[in-house]
Amino acid sequence: MKSISELVAEHRARMGTSSLPKPYFRQDTIQPCMGMDGKMHDTLSSYRKTLLPSGNPRGERYVELGNESLPDFKAPEFDRKKRREDIKRAISEV
Repeated sequence: MKSISELVAEHRARMGTSSLPKPYFRQDTIQPCMGMDGKMHDTLSSYRKTLLPSGNPRGERYVELGNESLPDFKAPEFDRKKRREDIKRAISEV
């Protein structure tokens, strides 16, 4: 008796199908948004064209937010004495 994996391999060989479980479709459609040319765009490719100097009336290059890497977060350091004095001064001004 053949195992399931052998039966699947034979079926794929007969049918000429991919070994991937299902095809991957990357859609170009997005929620409508305003491009740098002042028009509404519902495809990512048309929106990204407006980010280039040749695609907008100002001729500037824009950066799409969300694709760049963020710098590492560093918590600000506080001087406790100065902070205490500032709070006292603010309270006295009220």
